[in-house]
Order: sequence, then structure tokens, then C-alpha cells
Amino acid sequence: MEIREITDGKKRYLELLLLADEQESMVDRYLREGTMFVLEDGGIRGECVVTDEGGGILEIKNLAVATDSQGKGYGKALIEYVARRYAQSFSVLQVGTGDSPATLPFYEKCGFVRHHVIRDFFTDNYDHPIFDGGVLLRDMVILRRELVARPQSAPQEMPEQIARTTEMEKKMIDFNEKKGFICDMDGVIYHGNRVLPGVNEFIEWLKSNGKEYLFLTNNSGYTPRELKQKLARMGLDVSEEHFYTSALATAAFIKDQAPGCSAYVIGDSALLNALYDAGVTMNDVDPDYVIVGEGKTYSLDTLTRATNLVLAGAKLIGANSDISGPVEKGIAPACRALISPIEMATGKQAYFCGKPNPLMMRTGLKLLGCHSAESVMIGDRMDTDVISGLESGMTTVLVLSGISTRETLDRFAYRPNVVLDGVGDIVRAANGLL
Repeated sequence: MEIREITDGKKRYLELLLLADEQESMVDRYLREGTMFVLEDGGIRGECVVTDEGGGILEIKNLAVATDSQGKGYGKALIEYVARRYAQSFSVLQVGTGDSPATLPFYEKCGFVRHHVIRDFFTDNYDHPIFDGGVLLRDMVILRRELVARPQSAPQEMPEQIARTTEMEKKMIDFNEKKGFICDMDGVIYHGNRVLPGVNEFIEWLKSNGKEYLFLTNNSGYTPRELKQKLARMGLDVSEEHFYTSALATAAFIKDQAPGCSAYVIGDSALLNALYDAGVTMNDVDPDYVIVGEGKTYSLDTLTRATNLVLAGAKLIGANSDISGPVEKGIAPACRALISPIEMATGKQAYFCGKPNPLMMRTGLKLLGCHSAESVMIGDRMDTDVISGLESGMTTVLVLSGISTRETLDRFAYRPNVVLDGVGDIVRAANGLL
């Protein structure tokens, strides 16, 4: 398999695309302004064009794979080649695709996340319907993937390089000087009903050193009292005031936006209770909002009802934007994954109230009673925990006891201040043992 750049006669290599008449002028511009690559493996199997969109954004246009070569990894190989080649000069890799169930999952598996949607792109730009796999396409979905520049001198040494960088970064943090600690729970404190190593020592260190601390979780399925009881069953003593959840953040947001409104809710009792306490009434006929969290009430029936209520005008709210969460025997789909079918069926984008929403982080710091510069954010996810701490001006710690691995860092253009195996390493670092 070989990937090479095409500099002359670009258009004759566009043999994999079935172009609509309206696309000709666009393709001519892409070929004139962009760089073309083809993948050959006993013939041309894939091709793409990349263009500089400004602001550090590189866009992949016209990615195509031969019909008889689908599912063999050629498309992903092209994307990874482009990502490696341009990581030194661009910070974001972008792609636009129709809102098709055939293409969106492919790009998401390649590390892209949805950024925004251009409504009615195809109906506005084309005189005839555009179909993909029998699906009529209307919206253009823009997805992005962060690019991380690799060291030029040792491009194959990224995991070791990350480890060396982490060791240097540890020396820059004195946990004893920090006054407040905001900590994620799933994947940091426990997996399912199993407490993680070093957690007991970490909590005792927080208490004995007079640290302010708050457990800030995107899981909307528990109330603070239930979280207190859950930790108690694991042998951990933490009082209710040390918990803040995405359910509470969602209720606070709705109360501020529309006091006395009504909602149709897919979620567990913790989310329902938080909304009731905020003065929100339940309504499955003509609600102001459709609100989705994690819970056992999720089904095809509730999904169908929610979809039609959103189409009728209800605003779509997600308790958090987590795609998945760790459980004892792997991972489980989380709110972002559960709400996606409603977004795809309605063409409406949800607003998410949990991390990394700054509203939740500001509330967390207020409850903590500490300035962001005096505080540490600890979590197992780059896309929620680390980014929320980073953008709030906090010191950030990524722990590898949950979703993330060291290789995960390769997907992001930003870095935590330190990467540790678990929260027990914070105690060891504070005691000079790391």
C-alpha cells in the first residue's frame, strides 16, 4: 500500500467520485487550491484533497474509497497519513459530510467529533435530492479532530515522549500548595461498585490536610445522598455537600432559562428530583424542553416520543456530553450517545449542561470556595475533565484509571499539567515519593 501526492493532472485521478453537475465548480476550486493524495494498492483504492481553511484548520474534501475496497481500512489510512503529515503546521483536521448513518460513524471512529451543522445544505445547494444508502441528505455535518505535533527528531517515540514529558511536568506541581480539588468520580474514584486503588488514601489526605474538595460528576443518575451512600458501601466517608452532579447543573440551567417551565424527561429519579426541586413540571404532551440523561427509562418508545416532541418545538437538552462511561466490565453508552438518535432524526442540536460546560465549572468553584488558580481538576477524560479544568484556569490532572490511556493524548492539541496512574499518586507526589 502506498500513499502519494499528486501534483499534475489531478482531475484525471478523480475516478472514484460520482460528481453531481453542481459539484464541478467546487471540485475545480479544491483541486486548484488544495493538495491531492491517492492511495494505491494494486490500483487506486482511495483519494482525498486537503485545503487550508485558515486559523490552523486543515479540511479533508472529497475523501473517497473504491466501491470494491470498502471496509478494508483505506479511508482511515488516508486520514491518518494526512494527520501525521500536517500535525506540525495545523492544529485541527476538519471534514464535512452529509448527515448519513453510513458516513458519520466512520469519521467518529477515526477520532472526529461533531462541531456544527449547516442546515439544509444539500437542498439549498443542489437542484436534485442527494441520497446516501437510501437516506435523503439535507444537513452538512462538520466534524473536527485535534492534531498533535509529534517531535520531529523522534516521530516513533510518542508514548515514551509523553511519559518523559509527564515526569518533567510532575516537578512543576506542588499539591501541598493547592487549596481546592475538584474530582470526577466514574473512572477516578470507582468503576461500577468497585473502589479504585489509592482512593481511600487520597480522601484521607484531603481531610487531614484541610483541603477543600468537591466530587463533580457528569453522571446524572445519582443524587448527592445516593453518592454519599454509594461511597459509604465502599468504605469511604464523604458527606453530601461534597457532591455536585450534571443533574443539578441541568436543573439550575433550566430554572435560570425558563422558570416554571415543563419538560419531558428521559432519565433516572436523580434527574427528575433535581428538576422538580427547580420548579420544573413533567409534561409529555407539549413540553418546553426534552431533557435526556442516563437511565433505565431509555427505550424506543421514549426515544420516539422525545423525537416528535422536539419536532413539535421542544428544546433539546442533554445532562452531559459524555459518549461513554467506565463500568466494571467495560464501558456503557452515556448521555451523548443516547441523545444522538434524537439529534439525527430531528436535525436539532442538543445543549449540554455538564462538563465541560463553563456554567458547571463556575458553580463547582463557587461551591469549593477557592480561586481557580488555587485549585486542581482531576479526571479520566481529556474531552470533558481536562478541557473544563484547563479553560477554567485550574491545574489539571489526567488519571489513567478510567477511559483514557497515554495514547489518548495523541488525539488532542492540549495537555494536562500532569498524567498519573490514579489519585493515589497525588498523595505520593505530595509526600515526595514520586
